[in-house]
Amino acid sequence: MRDNSGVRTMNKLETEFGIFSTVYDRSGFEETLCSEKPDIRAHRVGEPWFGVEITELFPSETDARTHSDPGYIGQILAGQPVKHRDDAGVLTLSAVTITNEDGSGSSATVQGIFRQHPSKPQHYDALVQRILTKAQKANDYDATLTHTNLIVMDHFEPESGPEKRWAVSDVLAPEARTALAESPFREIFWVTKARSGRRVYRPLQAVLLLERFWGFLSALNEWAPEVQFERDQLAPIFLQVAAAQRGHLTPARDDVGWLAVTHGWGIRASELGVQLADCADQSPPIQATIPELKDPIFPIAEFADFESAYRSGHELECELAMDARVIPELR
Repeated sequence: MRDNSGVRTMNKLETEFGIFSTVYDRSGFEETLCSEKPDIRAHRVGEPWFGVEITELFPSETDARTHSDPGYIGQILAGQPVKHRDDAGVLTLSAVTITNEDGSGSSATVQGIFRQHPSKPQHYDALVQRILTKAQKANDYDATLTHTNLIVMDHFEPESGPEKRWAVSDVLAPEARTALAESPFREIFWVTKARSGRRVYRPLQAVLLLERFWGFLSALNEWAPEVQFERDQLAPIFLQVAAAQRGHLTPARDDVGWLAVTHGWGIRASELGVQLADCADQSPPIQATIPELKDPIFPIAEFADFESAYRSGHELECELAMDARVIPELR
């Protein structure tokens, strides 16, 4: 929201920082500043500046207008005309008769507005289109920033969103995967309202990396079930397979061992299971060349073909959704 001079209003700035705080703890930063292209600049002590672009996703422009003007629906119910011509066919009054559940007793007739919620595919397509639209404008962002992340505050109803346990392929169709792989944003945080009413966010690049690593581990177990791999072997094998498939993974090494890194996330197998390392907005681990495998157990190129086909025929269901840090008043 901007005033007639094109300057963002104070209400808009408060909304943007509110959405920023659903994902980030502002107390962990030395500075967080409002900006233009992208919306917010931030940095931690001793770390460089990075950017965060904020966007809100609504089922329609009408929904955006009713959200920003809480009294709008009440005015229409009171008989006032719509404020925008595009709302005329959407915010239509209908007579509603209220009776007891068994039909007994007196009835009352009131005015109401009936709306049909978008389907899940329509919802997820709108998400992809918003990511693509924002990506097209990323070339204009401040080039002095190390990177920019995108936060999508989603205002669709929970019924058209993912369940607590959700299949990644249902949300991230092939078009969505392409959009994420080619996205200029290091991470895209998708903030939604769960059916319980709480706000949660999902880091979509991390989800894709987790799905890919899960597919790799499952395919490896199918390919060589008799082999007991050491945990520190798995990330180097994963990197070699990704290189054979011309994937977008970067080898990195820290004090613990090897990581496969993409879009600010590193992944490896650890004693506790699969470990996701968040290095999105901080100094990344020391990067290195892809480690050579000593005495390879199988031809990497052959397994890479098998692994790719295996992943295409299997899907990951996960519950990856973090509670929003702050629930903002969004207007």
